[in-house]
Amino acid sequence: MSTQDAIQILSLESVRRKPGFLGTVWQFSRSKPMGAIGGVIIIGMILSAIFAGVISPYDPYRMYVSDLFAPPGTKYWFGTDNFGRDIFSRIVWGSRISLAVGVVSVAVGATGGAMLGLVSGFLGGKFDAISQRLVDIMMAFPVLILALTVVAALGPSIQNVIIAIALVMVPPGNRVVRSASLAVREMQYVDAARAIGSRNFRILFVHILPNCLAPYIIVATVNLGWAIVVEASLSFLGLGTPPPQPSWGAMLSAEGRSYLEKAPWIGIFPGVAISLAVFGFNILGDALRDVWDPRLRR
Repeated sequence: MSTQDAIQILSLESVRRKPGFLGTVWQFSRSKPMGAIGGVIIIGMILSAIFAGVISPYDPYRMYVSDLFAPPGTKYWFGTDNFGRDIFSRIVWGSRISLAVGVVSVAVGATGGAMLGLVSGFLGGKFDAISQRLVDIMMAFPVLILALTVVAALGPSIQNVIIAIALVMVPPGNRVVRSASLAVREMQYVDAARAIGSRNFRILFVHILPNCLAPYIIVATVNLGWAIVVEASLSFLGLGTPPPQPSWGAMLSAEGRSYLEKAPWIGIFPGVAISLAVFGFNILGDALRDVWDPRLRR
């Protein structure tokens, strides 16, 4: 057997041994079982949001006057509220609002902050100094206070909630991606790209951006849970999703507090839904960080 044949056989074996998508998921589940649990929770939330009309047994807006404050049972799994609406159906439909607000706000805010941090870390100089001072001003305000200010100025609606949450998601994505960009721009392959005459645009989006995707995905995953908490907090304060649209935070606000002693299930089940969603995103983000961060690998 010649050396060339041996090299071809080794390359074919390496291709065969490379795990596919299912193999990668299985390896991730074995090495990070808690992260796999978080992924299952998130997948369940996504499926419930997509197939809400199939999963929910009742219309979330319909009032069953004869069944006010019905306790959890076989007819109403999570009971009914003070208007006779099925709580399980409202939680299922509320996952659409929570997931949509979280995904869109993080996609806009974290991605915008990440792109600003990417360019800022690569260019440096005055642009970096000015942009980071603006980010410092945004970070000086508490997250919830800044979101409350924006929603109070624009008015309560789903679109304004998304704008408010997107603004508070800019600093985390900016700082994490900027630090990664500062580290990557000093690598030797970036110097080699400059030496062969590559322009800054190509260096930024071909050589630096792919190496900053891992920390961005981790930050976006963790911030999704935080975005759900902020949306629920705004709805709890009456500045989020306007009634009668089902929202987890709104379900905790009026009915959940007013009838806590008489019908505690009105506030318990929306609170459990919020906790599970945040728990799932957080442990999945921690697992992805452990897998993709080379400093944490064994």
